[in-house]
Amino acid sequence: MSDLHYNPAMPIKNIVTGQKVTKEKLERAKELRREMTPAEKLLWQEVRAKKLGVRFRRQQIIQGFIVDFYCHPVKITRGLRQIRAGG
Repeated sequence: MSDLHYNPAMPIKNIVTGQKVTKEKLERAKELRREMTPAEKLLWQEVRAKKLGVRFRRQQIIQGFIVDFYCHPVKITRGLRQIRAGG
């Protein structure tokens, strides 16, 4: 329905471009960021703020899928999700 939202605080080079993202998918990614599992919270504390020397994003939409963690420079994705209600 709409393109990914551009946030000036996040340079465009860190966003997967050239894809269409529905409003529903974007809202679901936001919801998942607010409702992280205990495992996701623990991992996020370890990888946030470039602690590993590269920037990770949470709940990134890539070709219609929402991945839990994504590192653009090295193109690493990581999913920790167990089956969630509505997910």
